[in-house]
Amino acid sequence: MDKNKKIIKVDENKCINCQACIKECPVKICNEVSNDHVTVNNDLCLACGACIDVCKQNARKGIDDIDKLKEVFNNPEKKAVAVISPTIASNFPGSYLKINTFLKENNFDLCINSSVGAEIAAKTYKEKLDNSNANTILTANCPSIVTYVEKYKPELKSYLINSASPIIHTVRMIRNYKIKYKNAEFFAFTPCYSKSKEFEELDENINNITFRSLKNFWQNNNIDINKFEKSKYDYDTVNKGAFYPLPDGMKDILNFHYPEFDGKYRGVNGKENIYDYLDKLPESILKNVAPDIVNCQNCKNGCNLGHGTLNRLDKNNKPVDVIEIEASKLHEEIKSNENTVKSLKKKYWKKELYHRDFHEYDNIYWKEPTEQELQNIYNKMNKFSSKDIYDCGACGYETCQDMARAIFNDVNKPKNCHHYHKLKLKRENKKDKKYISKLSKAHDNFMEKLQKDSENLYISVSDLIDEIHDDNDELKKELKNILVKYNISEEMIILIRRFGKNYTDTIKKIQKQLRHMQDKSLIIRKSINKVTDMKEE
Repeated sequence: MDKNKKIIKVDENKCINCQACIKECPVKICNEVSNDHVTVNNDLCLACGACIDVCKQNARKGIDDIDKLKEVFNNPEKKAVAVISPTIASNFPGSYLKINTFLKENNFDLCINSSVGAEIAAKTYKEKLDNSNANTILTANCPSIVTYVEKYKPELKSYLINSASPIIHTVRMIRNYKIKYKNAEFFAFTPCYSKSKEFEELDENINNITFRSLKNFWQNNNIDINKFEKSKYDYDTVNKGAFYPLPDGMKDILNFHYPEFDGKYRGVNGKENIYDYLDKLPESILKNVAPDIVNCQNCKNGCNLGHGTLNRLDKNNKPVDVIEIEASKLHEEIKSNENTVKSLKKKYWKKELYHRDFHEYDNIYWKEPTEQELQNIYNKMNKFSSKDIYDCGACGYETCQDMARAIFNDVNKPKNCHHYHKLKLKRENKKDKKYISKLSKAHDNFMEKLQKDSENLYISVSDLIDEIHDDNDELKKELKNILVKYNISEEMIILIRRFGKNYTDTIKKIQKQLRHMQDKSLIIRKSINKVTDMKEE
């Protein structure tokens, strides 16, 4: 796979900067807010996929290596090996063995279920447990959990078991014991986008294909998987290995291979549980009450509901009971004689072959602002007293202080604070009210003057009529026609009422009406002058 490739991709045109992804993210800091959308820092991201679920705009999607499949399909000379997670059974119930046929008809040489690797991993676990100085060990099968411990909880790193995941066990077994496939191209069919992180970190050169992408590939290429016949996995010497994706799966495998194992085991799964558990685990270890083995899984009910699965697309999610039944069907279809399975450890296990190390990371932590720096940021967020600290969570962070820390670390902006917008709108509304008040006052003054001018004009014309002798009917008639023709006082009243109903009309409209009245005033004045001239004659 490509080094340092993005695993979570953001469509900037769809993102509306709603901050839901930040709220859902276990670590927050990997989300960086630009002007109008949220990007992902791949180096800090756990690739847990939580943000994909919560994004209602479909602006986020997981990236795997599905494009590499076409290269194999179009190149029959290239050796290719498929290592398939047992979670395939719950994602393609009734058709998962047909996928083997589909792949082999498209130039794959081997199709192996990683349950084989899980059986061998039992031996690795036992060796590590027997030689560990730690009273508690954390499984390292979930890449999101490993990344979290390595980058955000390094004090727990010494408790991670130095054992590769069952998929890596399977790949290394093939490369070391099936020599002709040593340089083949390996494809892992998994429920998980974060597997790409694991393969990259361990430099295993494995392509990651999620079940979701596989289904889309079929749809885009008009492939009906049900038209293929079923075919068995290669090297399907397994027993309990099919259960390893389940929360208690590793416990079942250990007990099968080592019945004497009686260590205290705890399976913790689901984003809403595991990260809080890990944060509090050091205290449990200190008090000597932690279990011997903690099987850590990012996804609720284990890997069968991973973010690259079809099960995850089901809004109601499959009940765990159904998933376990489907896993059991796979177990029944591929299980082998107990003695044959147990012989795997002798045949394919080699000391340190399945060992893995963990990385040291520096400068992952957020810079912490001083009290003064924190206050300065609060001020930028329009927070000037303790009453402004709402901790409402609308920004995606649990507290206002966490939001301020994000701003201090340049991964968010003050404008994304709900209170910031609320106060800004309040201030703008206050300014608008002052403006409207001034405009209204100016309008009232104008209308008052206009009304007085109208009344004075009406009085002037009326006075002229009264002054004309009764025998000068022609002049009186002309003046009355002026009042009738221009309806001065009534027109003024209508104009006043019109503005009174909507005093927020623009100045331009007022000016237009004023010019109109001025034009009428000139006409009236000319008429009055005409009448006056007639009177003088």
